Amino acid sequence: MNRGFIYDREACVGCEACVIACSIANEGRSAVPWRQVYTFNPFRLPGMPVFFYSLACNHCQEAPCIAACPAGAYTRDPATGAVLLNRDECIGCRYCTWACPYDAPQFNETTGTMEKCTFCTERLQQGEEPACVAGCPVDALSFGAFESEAAIQAAGFPEKNTVPLLHMKAAPLPAMPDTSYRYSPGDEEKPLPVRYGAGKISLKREWSLLAFTLLVPLMTGLLARNLIHPHTMFFLLFAGTGLLATGLSLLHLGKPARALKALRNVGHSWLSREITGFSLFFAIACLYFLFPGKPVLGLVALTAGVLTLWAMDQVYRFAGNRWLFLIHSSSAMLTSLLWISMAWMQSYAILFILFLKIALYLIRKMSLYRYGKIRYLPLLVIRLTALASAAFYLITGPAYLPLLFTLLLAGEIVDRTEFYLEQEIPGMFVSFGKYYEKPENEAG
Repeated sequence: MNRGFIYDREACVGCEACVIACSIANEGRSAVPWRQVYTFNPFRLPGMPVFFYSLACNHCQEAPCIAACPAGAYTRDPATGAVLLNRDECIGCRYCTWACPYDAPQFNETTGTMEKCTFCTERLQQGEEPACVAGCPVDALSFGAFESEAAIQAAGFPEKNTVPLLHMKAAPLPAMPDTSYRYSPGDEEKPLPVRYGAGKISLKREWSLLAFTLLVPLMTGLLARNLIHPHTMFFLLFAGTGLLATGLSLLHLGKPARALKALRNVGHSWLSREITGFSLFFAIACLYFLFPGKPVLGLVALTAGVLTLWAMDQVYRFAGNRWLFLIHSSSAMLTSLLWISMAWMQSYAILFILFLKIALYLIRKMSLYRYGKIRYLPLLVIRLTALASAAFYLITGPAYLPLLFTLLLAGEIVDRTEFYLEQEIPGMFVSFGKYYEKPENEAG
């Protein structure tokens, strides 16, 4: 038996008294709502049910936030089973929000750290109910014991096997007319209430990560070039690029001064592995440049760099994009192999990687077009032109490195930009989207 929240969807009227009770109980500790009431069909579209979910942190037994946090700021209270966040250890990277399918952790812009429901552990230890439960006027929210549920079977609820400490008492929803909202004249301008990704990743907020993930593959290329043609210029370029990449990565953190805490959770967090790997790569490579008579040191550094880029790609495994069955065309590791091939002037390897990137890019675009999500056509044209021109130039003409490098870099910048523009990490109500899609045989 587990002890946790018990929610009766049929009883909830969406009054948000639970949200207010939580805010009052945590006044002074909470700057953002820890509990939220999600409304399905807030615009009261005809033929569809209207109901609510009152949700905070579900304190999952298989909590993805604990594993994802690079700083190890999340722990579990053995007495209550609550997943607790130590804000003094939080670095404000927001990675836990990517991992959590229930949108529980919230970022506080003022403190630069995350916040979340504490399960009201102090009240539980005193034999009292959580504040949100005590504040519910219709007994839709309660707290007690229930059988473990590996995955909650409820409409619109994320189908994640996190074993949340939440029991859903919910009768089956009414049958949908045809699982599609039939458009009527004028509805084209009506905003559709579909929460997809919950704004977890945006180019505007992640621009520093965009630059970081472009610069680190370039660093592997510089190191590889120096392995066969040692030159002081490569060291200066490498060190300058590394320092710039480090500074950009710190800009993403809410608490940059705590950055070293990100090395704590290498055993579970891909973000921690990426940061640790980059630190080792940069340090070992600098030692190699300072002691050039040790080529083995350079190869070790290059290996560390490639493994770092593998971890960098794995950081985004929470994304629900439809290209995940294949490697992305802007994959950091694949791009690194391209720059290494260029550094060693391996024309066939360059051509192979270029054509692979073209194929992956077109497959992804066709998939997005199928689901009506193809956008950013100017970027598409630039990307394909850059790739095709570079491939054509390699095949037909002498390989002038500056021109070839410029073409490839332009294409990689565009593709990585699209990578962030297309990121969709599912949040609450992602599965409701099917009720709003227009039928395939219905125009506009």
